[in-house]
Amino acid sequence: MYAEKTKSPDGALNAKLRATSSYSPVFELIDLEPSIRRINGTVSFPENPSIARQFPNTQADAQWEDDIDLLRPIPITREQIIMMGKDPETVAKLEDKDWGLGDNAYVAALDIFHNLHCLNTLRRAAYGAYYNISMDAKNRAGHEEGHLNHCADILFQHISCSNNLNLVTRNWREGAEYPFPDFSINKYCINYEKLLVWHKEVGLDIDNYIATMKKPKGVKEKSAKSL
Repeated sequence: MYAEKTKSPDGALNAKLRATSSYSPVFELIDLEPSIRRINGTVSFPENPSIARQFPNTQADAQWEDDIDLLRPIPITREQIIMMGKDPETVAKLEDKDWGLGDNAYVAALDIFHNLHCLNTLRRAAYGAYYNISMDAKNRAGHEEGHLNHCADILFQHISCSNNLNLVTRNWREGAEYPFPDFSINKYCINYEKLLVWHKEVGLDIDNYIATMKKPKGVKEKSAKSL
């Protein structure tokens, strides 16, 4: 299994990130190269906008889909699940006959990509006319609104839980009468581009996942309300 073959010595990688994070086996598998980076917080439209800042277009949408919304599962071990504070008995197992990963492989996914998926869900709702997303009376109590509500709440919890105590200066700005915020702050960031590449390399094949991961009989289940 990939997580076992590439494991680094305990604490050798990402020591500063580990110090302020709960347990994740990913810290042992890839050097996330944390460093201080400048966030582009300009209110005016930037010269090279990220996919989140771009107006809807097919190229950006393809990148959202390929990099983020696919939510590629990755394999983890029973021991790693326990260290995460979870019950391995309810976690879906990757059977060796289907995946060739041995008898100790279970399904997980990186939370960062779920958060980005939620951001994309809200972005798409903001451009509902372009994406043909309707919030009329028929949909208000249905899945679409429930999905949006979940995404807004999950992002609220993650942002309010973060240790972001950075300060935004208020500067004199051309054409503005009062001090204007400079949102382009320095942040301690991981190498997100490197994580994207790694995620694609270790992610499970989606077609095989769809074909093999239907729930078998007799498994221990978590309650619907808890998920």
